[in-house]
Order: sequence, then C-alpha cells, then structure tokens
Amino acid sequence: MKKRKMWALAAALCATLSLSAQTGYLTDEEAAVWRENSEQMDSQINIQVQDKLREIRSKYVVTEEMLISFNEIVYEQEVRKLIYNYMYPEDHIARFQKKIQIESQYKNAIDRILFLSGNDMASPKLHLAIRYANHLSISPEQKELLTDKALDLKKGLDKDPRKDVWKQELQALQDILTEEQFDRYFTYKNAGKITRDTRDAWTRLKDAGLTTDLDSTKSYAQIYMHKLKIQKATDIYTYDENARKEAWAAIDLYAPLPIKRLYSINRKNQAKKQGYRGSFTW
Repeated sequence: MKKRKMWALAAALCATLSLSAQTGYLTDEEAAVWRENSEQMDSQINIQVQDKLREIRSKYVVTEEMLISFNEIVYEQEVRKLIYNYMYPEDHIARFQKKIQIESQYKNAIDRILFLSGNDMASPKLHLAIRYANHLSISPEQKELLTDKALDLKKGLDKDPRKDVWKQELQALQDILTEEQFDRYFTYKNAGKITRDTRDAWTRLKDAGLTTDLDSTKSYAQIYMHKLKIQKATDIYTYDENARKEAWAAIDLYAPLPIKRLYSINRKNQAKKQGYRGSFTW
C-alpha cells in the first residue's frame, strides 16, 4: 500500500513537471530542440522518469521526501537524454556519448542524496560515520567532507569494483574527524562484536573456575575495554602486520587481571595440544 502511494506521488510529480517544465537547465541548442518537439517528448518522458526512479528504488532505501528530490533531478536528466534522440537521430555514437556525459553530471547529485540519507555507497566506513553522525557530534562541514570523499571513492569503484579503498577510507576518517571523534567512531563500530567477545570471555573464565575472587562488574568492564583497544588497533593496522603486533603488545603491557587469566587459559590449551606437562600460574 505504501509503495503504491509513493509511485502515485511520483507519477503526479512527473505530470506536474511535464506540464510546467522549466528549460533553464538546458543549453540553447537543447532548448531549441525541446521547444520544437516538446509535445511529442512529453508523452515519452514520464515513462523514462518512472523507470529510472524504479531503478533507484530497487537498489536503495528511498523515502517520500527523497522521491520528491529525485523526481526533479531525474526529470531534468531524462529530458536532456531524450533531446539527443532528436538532435542525433542517425549518429549513434554521438548520441550515446552525450547520454553518458549527461548521466555522469546528474549521478553525483543522486548519489549525494542517497549517501546522506544513510544508504551505503560502497564506502562502508564513511557510511558508518554518517550513520553515527549525531553520536559523534559530526558537524555539517564534516558531513559534507565525508560525503565528498565517499562519492569520490565510489567513482573509483564504479570503474574498478575490485579496488580496495580501505586505506583511503581510514585516512579520510583521520583527516576529517577530531581525535576524540575518531576514537568514539571505533567504539560505536565495534560495540556489538566486543559485547559478544566479552560475554564469551567471561564465560570461559567462569568455566575455568577463575572468577570467584573477581568483581564481576569491574572485571567485565576491564575485559570490554581491553578488547575494544585491541580491535581498534586491528582495524587501524589491518594491512600492517608489524605495526599491528606492536600495538597489541603495547596494549597488553597494561592487561588487567581477567585478561591475563584468559591468556593463561589460551596458553594452557595450546600446551595441551602440544603435549606440555608443566604447570601454569594464574
């Protein structure tokens, strides 16, 4: 029902635009073709706009408010593309090239709306920063910079989908966010995983009988914070093994007692696999 309502809205908007089309966005040459053929083009343009909007809706989450914005952008795009059917009826190459050029001009505007509305534009780390914008106190200026970078990375991925943009995303976060925002970003990013890992760690300690002398609330918090620091280092140094290990070692220098006991359990289990018969201290 809601989807039918949205498409009814889109159809109404198309009709409104078609009846009162403004041609200020057209070049003089395009406007001349439009004036000469507008009546015939009107009967075709609404179908093309509807098809393009359906294509966007099939790939992304689109609200009614976004649909209104898209409708005007897509209408202009499709009008200009249709004009070149009339301008170059026999020159297939010129017509194709102009349509590609036009789509490129409007694509950035469409992608910007999609990204700022929470759609992942092939830049998951920057998308996550926008998602947590309120929690991170990201300013409008920072949001624009993150969006510009995300769309820039998307252009590269459109050309080469296999391209790894992890380093560029991380650098963008470091350049655009404050140190505090950058640290909080990883707190929100990893919250679910660290919560699960902490719960599992505490269960392992209990099963080993190593929690009777520990304050559960304090120990749980210590495990959580330690694992959060480790995960942050893992994220930042994903492609630098030496730096990652150095960061882990630095963090482990201040490992709290529950973590030390977890490491002892790991060493004991590893020794069992290797047939070690020595003793372990907690």
